[in-house]
Amino acid sequence: MRLFFIHIILSICILPSAFSQLTENVVKANFILNVSKLVEWEEEDTINRYQIGVLGSDEIFEALKDRSHQILLKDKGIDVVQFKRINQISGVHILYVEKKKKSCVEEDPGNRNNTTNADVLRQLL
Repeated sequence: MRLFFIHIILSICILPSAFSQLTENVVKANFILNVSKLVEWEEEDTINRYQIGVLGSDEIFEALKDRSHQILLKDKGIDVVQFKRINQISGVHILYVEKKKKSCVEEDPGNRNNTTNADVLRQLL
């Protein structure tokens, strides 16, 4: 019985932080999908499925992937792909960059070619 109460107390302490992280990722996923409804792409009528890329986090990737199966974007399906590095990115309509990966798309002062990762990213998209 005593072990049961310890288990309940630990669950109460640990669960809120795990739940808040889950909720935060679901909120981010919903925000991305809702904002996507407002975007107009060139030659939108030729798009069969929208591609959303995630640079970074497994958690936001999973949340977006789960939500993308539940809704349509402008009456079309949504594919969510995850990238771990900037040079993997290609063919997405929307790219979510995790805060930890923000430095991947910022300028590199030691760059000899005067090109930034942001320039490379624009070419990839």
